[in-house]
Amino acid sequence: MQITDAQELNTTEQKVEVYANDIEMYLGQYCIDHEIKHKDLYAIDQSRWNSVLLYIYKHVFKPTANNNPNNRYNGKSNIDYSNRELLNNVCDIYINLCYEYSKEVSIMGFSKLTGIHKDTLYEWLNNREAESGSSDLVQKLNDEREESLSVRLVSGKGNPVGILGILNRHYGWNMGQPRGQEQRQQSISIPQMEEKYLQEREKPVPPLLPDGK
Repeated sequence: MQITDAQELNTTEQKVEVYANDIEMYLGQYCIDHEIKHKDLYAIDQSRWNSVLLYIYKHVFKPTANNNPNNRYNGKSNIDYSNRELLNNVCDIYINLCYEYSKEVSIMGFSKLTGIHKDTLYEWLNNREAESGSSDLVQKLNDEREESLSVRLVSGKGNPVGILGILNRHYGWNMGQPRGQEQRQQSISIPQMEEKYLQEREKPVPPLLPDGK
């Protein structure tokens, strides 16, 4: 049993290394094929970034005759869904890729990269007992999406109005403030202004001090 576990661990580590190396290789190949410099990846918009993810999927994660685990839930990815360690490692590679190039982390982006259907990912999120994957993986993607958007907002990259719209809608931000942070200053209502005025009038007037003459 110990030998079998070691073999499975080595297989997982080898697959992760292959995926990581292939992603880097085809990221560079994308730049060559599309006649752009590698540094231009930092400046491309989110739509063009999706094109990069789909390009990598085609060359790295799309099943071939020699690399198709015949997944039960989805035949469009060569990742073994039952290997949760492998899935989480690939997820971490994707998240790091997005942070490296200042792009939004998202469930849809991970789906485009790996070929795992978005419905399958949401099934994992909503069903912690799903045998095909882990809800923690998709929850991590969801949490990292908020973080990736907030850091882009702080850094001034991207459309701030659009980013705030997403944060307000999906994460409960209000006027650019993270959820749970209360607005400390509120406008005073008219009745409050009247009450404050009356209180000021009722205060005793201090006696005048001699002017020293």
